[in-house]
Amino acid sequence: MMEDNPRTYINKGLVYNPDVASIIEYITKVAIRVPWVVKKGDEVLEDHEIEKIWKKGNPVSRGPHIFATAIKQYLATGNTFLRAIGPENGINAGKKTEFWNLHYDLLVERGDTIQPIKGYRDRELDRFYPVEEVLHWKTANPDGNGYFGTSPLKAGRLVLDQSNQAYEANAKSLRNLGARGILTREDLAAGGEEQAKALQADFERKTAGADKFGKLVIAGGKYDYLNFALSPTDLQLLDAQMRSRQALCNIYGFPSELMNDKEASTYNNLSTMMRKLYTDVEIPLLEDFADLLHDFWVIKWGDGLTFRPDWSGIEVLQDNKKELTEWLDRAWWIPAERKAEIMGEEQTITGHYIPANYIPEGMPDVSTEEALKAYGMEKG
Repeated sequence: MMEDNPRTYINKGLVYNPDVASIIEYITKVAIRVPWVVKKGDEVLEDHEIEKIWKKGNPVSRGPHIFATAIKQYLATGNTFLRAIGPENGINAGKKTEFWNLHYDLLVERGDTIQPIKGYRDRELDRFYPVEEVLHWKTANPDGNGYFGTSPLKAGRLVLDQSNQAYEANAKSLRNLGARGILTREDLAAGGEEQAKALQADFERKTAGADKFGKLVIAGGKYDYLNFALSPTDLQLLDAQMRSRQALCNIYGFPSELMNDKEASTYNNLSTMMRKLYTDVEIPLLEDFADLLHDFWVIKWGDGLTFRPDWSGIEVLQDNKKELTEWLDRAWWIPAERKAEIMGEEQTITGHYIPANYIPEGMPDVSTEEALKAYGMEKG
């Protein structure tokens, strides 16, 4: 089994494995397109300094690039580190105005019971960063002590290793892919060593390369046939590669249908798959980061301020809201104030609204209270 450390997950997973790279890249691209909004209570604060700083980034990278790198490191290793710096004097003293990505594999320098963590050290640069400068975003770690998160790939190391080996085996097969088979003399050794070398060179010239694919090579003499076509074992290797891809998708809660997995598809359209991606992956991911960012940074800019993802403009989530609206419109037994709460809207009306055709037969002048009582419900 491959080693359990951040470098392995980056080098053997994110950088080396096309399935892991595709999953993380997809999640990241969707995540950085989600808009964020600054609020004080229910009031949206347009063009607030917090939003400007987050979008600006630093002199080397723009804000979205910094955030994208942080997400990729987090998903691959279970940890990501952002350095936040700002002026030490002036009206913004103590407020962080610039963010930088740090290496994904920092050392924790522990302190005492009052300050459990003094800071973080980059072992390669031998540079120390005090804890107040570092935002450490980490996953839950059932096998740790809280100082570090655990990579989602830890439980899938065998699957990741199998996937890498399958890709390597297929790549070697394609490099060697050429002729389908060869008609050759039954006893190649009879010609001696020199002739065997000549036959070997001739064999490689005639069989290697994709332009020879499917051809049949003939060598002189009394003939025997050697088959180069894919064996049942080779076909099983291709199937195992697909299964590994599905398992890696499951590790991240990622709909494998978005990676053209037709076999596992249980959804009718892209909107349904994207809605699942948001509800199962993107929303938990970004809301968790927003909580951390608030405690580390946003709270320093004033009481009551929040800076969080704005899900109201995500179209696939609004499709679901449309379906919910249609259902609530038919659910006459739910009071209007509760419907407003379910939809996340401001309450403007109260009470039950019963369609006219739902009035009990023979009672044309019945009141709302009487109609609810007739259906076994009391207004409240």
